[in-house]
Amino acid sequence: MKKIPKSFGYEKTKRIAKSVYKKIGEVVCPILDSEKIHFNATGFGHLIRKIRIRSRNEQKRRFRLIPFAKRIILESKVIEDYREKKKKGKIIKEWALINTFGIVTIKLIIRQVGNGNKHFYSIMQKDTKKSP
Repeated sequence: MKKIPKSFGYEKTKRIAKSVYKKIGEVVCPILDSEKIHFNATGFGHLIRKIRIRSRNEQKRRFRLIPFAKRIILESKVIEDYREKKKKGKIIKEWALINTFGIVTIKLIIRQVGNGNKHFYSIMQKDTKKSP
């Protein structure tokens, strides 16, 4: 896993993150009964926008966490949170996994809409005091 330097500008950070993201493709998640977690356009798009477009600084912070995503899925021992909600007649399930790298704790969200595939949905730093 190679970190994306903080000194890189927005466009370069986004380009590297997108390349790393595409290379992940899918990961088997031991804590979710070894189901495959897909890294698709929905997840990457959510890093850029939620209800509205996220600020470039927020996007860059999330892009820089992408290199940690695979390890979080493979190594997490506990599901920190689980949520279920209904939207447009479909049940949406979300699992939150966390992992700590040195002094940084990163939270990753896996999502499933209806009976679809489980997919990466978001990633964020839990403790905002330091960046990886």
